[in-house]
Amino acid sequence: MIELTEEQIHALEQANGAPPRMVNPRTNETFAVVPTEDRIQIVSENYRWHESTNEIEDWRTGSRYPYSLYESKVSVYEDRVRTWFLDLAKKETAAGTSPGDYLAVLIALAYIEGVEQYREGKKPNPGQAGLFFKASAKRIFPNAPEEAIDRLWGDVRNGLFHSGFTEKPTVLSHRGEHALWLDGRYLTIHPALFVEAVVGDFKNYIRELRTNSKGETAKRFETHWDSLWAST
Repeated sequence: MIELTEEQIHALEQANGAPPRMVNPRTNETFAVVPTEDRIQIVSENYRWHESTNEIEDWRTGSRYPYSLYESKVSVYEDRVRTWFLDLAKKETAAGTSPGDYLAVLIALAYIEGVEQYREGKKPNPGQAGLFFKASAKRIFPNAPEEAIDRLWGDVRNGLFHSGFTEKPTVLSHRGEHALWLDGRYLTIHPALFVEAVVGDFKNYIRELRTNSKGETAKRFETHWDSLWAST
């Protein structure tokens, strides 16, 4: 084992959590000095977190970024939602009617409710979950009737999440031109268009977060992200 020099120890003490870089003068190679007890946690499909240095690493490139950076948080959030959820929903609906339609709708429903918490910068208070969900659904499906939004919450979201299936007359169909509509007494969901609308909202949200990192939307996102991260 090679002991650190006084200069190297001083560099470690002044690093403020970031691993000091050291250069081999013969080859110009750069090395990062990290503690051997570094705990690595997978935080998304393409990113992992190093506890000892509080850095986010991109698996694809090996690049590291301070976790405290706003851009790091947005990148991990985007990667999580896209690769762990929405990409799977798109895959399930790509070939038309399939047993995966309900899975795709479940994933989309989770996004509808979850993204509104980031937009609001907080979790809903008791009794407010429906308000958050409906506000998000109205933005994503602006042409859907009010009754359809109400039933999406009460009959579909609550039915699937609480009793394992939809309630009242609800149909999943790849026919039609709308993601969500009422056909007589039937609430009808086009799985592919439903997921497509959710993916579009997600892309718009990420674009907004990256375009204006000092805006109110960004502040609310970071507030909610930090509160969730602190509890893990």
